[in-house]
Amino acid sequence: MSRITILAGAILLTTAIMLTAACGSSSSSTSASPKGSSQSSSPASATSWTAPAEAKNLKAPSGDKAQSAARGKTLFGTSCASCHGSAGKGDGPVGAALKPKPTDLTTSAKNQTEGEIFWKITEGKGAMPGSKSLSEQDRWDLVAYIQSLSN
Repeated sequence: MSRITILAGAILLTTAIMLTAACGSSSSSTSASPKGSSQSSSPASATSWTAPAEAKNLKAPSGDKAQSAARGKTLFGTSCASCHGSAGKGDGPVGAALKPKPTDLTTSAKNQTEGEIFWKITEGKGAMPGSKSLSEQDRWDLVAYIQSLSN
């Protein structure tokens, strides 16, 4: 193996580790978000991950959904695409190494309320980190974008 190949592999691995660590960082938040089932190390798949009942009724703040989705698309690119892929199909470069594979958001969002998606983004589970470090508005913007993927 050439030095360039080894160096490129090391850089790719380091980048993946840094992205994963950055996605997992969170700070305490004072925003109102529902608490529900405890976070476990089990995989987060759309079929087995259920938000608590109170999350189903959460509603996004009123406003322009198209603008919210546009802001969410930018956030998705920096916070989610490495695992979920740029189109949300669960085929991102970091996600390729995960077992199980990240959820295909283009299909799973159809069966969830905006509140359930918001709760999952906030709380995280398994390989998917919670995003409490994002503002509440940023998380709602992500919800709007994720919902647009299933249209």
